[in-house]
Amino acid sequence: DIRDMIIVNNHLKQLISGDILIDDGLHNLEHWPGIGICFTQPWNKDADVLRANNWNDVDLLVRTALALLDTGITHKEVERILKERTL
Repeated sequence: DIRDMIIVNNHLKQLISGDILIDDGLHNLEHWPGIGICFTQPWNKDADVLRANNWNDVDLLVRTALALLDTGITHKEVERILKERTL
């Protein structure tokens, strides 16, 4: 039900652009200009980032992020709001 969603399976993240990146590699999320959602794995569990522990978390975060973006809030502000809500 998420409109205009394109899922890209790619290890060269610098070649794509979009509103949201879901990744387990912190190095990919560090420079992402949009909203970065870290999919929790043992190697990133201690990082202070917006995270999803499962695919239900991903679904909720993506839907909420898109709703907030529709109001005109910036990517980084949406990321900050979501991070505060998940603490």
